[in-house]
Amino acid sequence: MAGISPRKKISKHQRNTRHSTWERLQLKKLSNKYSTAKCQNCGKTKLSHRVCPHF
Repeated sequence: MAGISPRKKISKHQRNTRHSTWERLQLKKLSNKYSTAKCQNCGKTKLSHRVCPHF
């Protein structure tokens, strides 16, 4: 069973950078399509008339 294994460990910085870039691009796509508002409790961007997922 050889072949399916990671070649080297991905550092936390690389992982977090990739995730934050993905999250930023997804929010940018959503803001172009739907209206967004800032959450009054946590300050993060959320869809209008929706419950904040971080609450």
